[in-house]
Amino acid sequence: MAAEEKPQETGPEPGRIMAELEAIFRTPEFERAPVMRQLLSFLVRTTLAGGGDELKAYTVAVEGLGRDPDFDSQSDSYPRVQVGRLRKMLDAYYANNANASLENGVRLHVKQGSYRVHFALPDTPSAPLRSPVWEQAEDVPARTLFPESPRRSPPLRLPRAPFPWRLVVIGTILLIAFIALVWIVRSAGDLRAPLRQVSQAPVLELGEITANGGPDARVLAAAGRTLLEDALHRSWLIRVRESDPASSRDLPDVDQPIYRLIGRADTSGAFGGRQIALTLLDLQTGDQLWSDVIDVTPQASVAGQPSTTLTDRMRPAIIALISPFGVIASHQRSLLQPVGEPGYACMLDYEEYFRYRDPAARTRVRDCVRETVLREPMDPVALAAAAFMNLDPAIGGGGPDGLTRAADHARRAVAANSKNAEALVADSRVAMMHGQCTRGRDLGLRGTSLNPYNPELAGMVGYLLITCGDPDGATMLQRAVAEDPDVPAFYGAALILALVERGETPAALHVADTIRPPGAGMYGQYEVTQTFAEAARGNIPAARAHWAKASRTAGKSATDVNAVLSRYFYVESLRARMAAYLRRTGVITEPGATPPATDRPAS
Repeated sequence: MAAEEKPQETGPEPGRIMAELEAIFRTPEFERAPVMRQLLSFLVRTTLAGGGDELKAYTVAVEGLGRDPDFDSQSDSYPRVQVGRLRKMLDAYYANNANASLENGVRLHVKQGSYRVHFALPDTPSAPLRSPVWEQAEDVPARTLFPESPRRSPPLRLPRAPFPWRLVVIGTILLIAFIALVWIVRSAGDLRAPLRQVSQAPVLELGEITANGGPDARVLAAAGRTLLEDALHRSWLIRVRESDPASSRDLPDVDQPIYRLIGRADTSGAFGGRQIALTLLDLQTGDQLWSDVIDVTPQASVAGQPSTTLTDRMRPAIIALISPFGVIASHQRSLLQPVGEPGYACMLDYEEYFRYRDPAARTRVRDCVRETVLREPMDPVALAAAAFMNLDPAIGGGGPDGLTRAADHARRAVAANSKNAEALVADSRVAMMHGQCTRGRDLGLRGTSLNPYNPELAGMVGYLLITCGDPDGATMLQRAVAEDPDVPAFYGAALILALVERGETPAALHVADTIRPPGAGMYGQYEVTQTFAEAARGNIPAARAHWAKASRTAGKSATDVNAVLSRYFYVESLRARMAAYLRRTGVITEPGATPPATDRPAS
């Protein structure tokens, strides 16, 4: 029989809750029930974020069960039925596993008539659970950091004295109040934004798109707004609210919008065609942060190419709004100072580190990602970031142990939200690094389909497909570089090699010419890319010069190709192809070997 449970006022440690959730998901009953896993993950994640008491049927149906936004919670009992089913499955799990709640020191329960998950702590003590991020010897259970207060002795009764104690007490209270008032007044002038969790992304209000030009303009305005509504909801960088309160039924209205996106559809012909003009406003200052005019005039197919769609035309503008280095993310970085704060600011900081690998940011980003996961153990974006950090030799150690830890964090990210693009791409990266190319491809393509407006994710998946020899990888990475030339520099060498292998040397040289030189953190990867670019041009002396710089930066011998490339995040299968190409073109020659002729571009 299971040990009698008692509620804990402060709640169990989040790490224990996550471990218990994973233990539940490993049972055959839950493995066969993906809807129940998705629902329980959502309820746990929302409860840990402090929103358990605000959960409503509509929110559970749309965000937890994937129903359409027009779901009618008044007439459809689907969420209540599914939560009831989940409640029975949890009760059956603990009934059939008497010691289940003892293993991790926590039991999950959803009370009748509620959507909030309650976390109970059994009486029987359990072993301390280690931190889910980068295990460290100094990690200790939370209960030892907040010990129970010792039993107090009865107060000492003092004899009456003529000293004016009441005046002293009143004076002390007044002094404390004065100090607090001064602190509040001084804090009012502090422009720093308060610490925000990842789940507390800024709110964008999607306003009206007006129409000019008759019925066709109204159709275009409605189509453009529908596309924007769908696209903006795909990014973790913002939360989208409708300007019409009726469309946000059952959603807790806690945070006020920071941004408003408005537009105008014009088919009058005054501008020579059909267009949609978009404007992003800063509601806190009234400033216009960004605007764009998009030509959406239909075009017929040319030379067998399909005609462009409205999505194709609006895609660059959407990327400019919600990519990790778009206008909203850049504006938030300017507001959230200093850098290194856990939560939303940390994830913005992590995106910069992933792209530029600034050595000065390593410790700061490592610490804030770790703290973010400890605070939000069910956030898929933070867990996906932690997965990568374990792969970085400069931070998480890399190697087989780092890959094992990365796999654990990627699995946790997908368990937290199986429809999160960052989580799926993190799991895809781990799968392909394990040589599981088929599984990795499926995960990666699913992730990029969930958010097709993030060149960073598309670039990663394209790069991973190239490492597995997938011909679609070059096409995907090529498009990502075209949409954002600042994607990480180490993608460049893989893309150039893949294009040369396909016989597309001009396209490879175009990639080389458009990749921008990065900062110091990516200097070595950039030199590797330039090595392959010059080799593709047939300029072997220049290629050797770039390779020498890449080797010195890596601290390895120029003849030890594998050792140099392994320092720059290239997996073993890709390193073998890269080394073979460098030897075939004569960039690297064995002692006594005759270099090949260099009178034409290598292919």
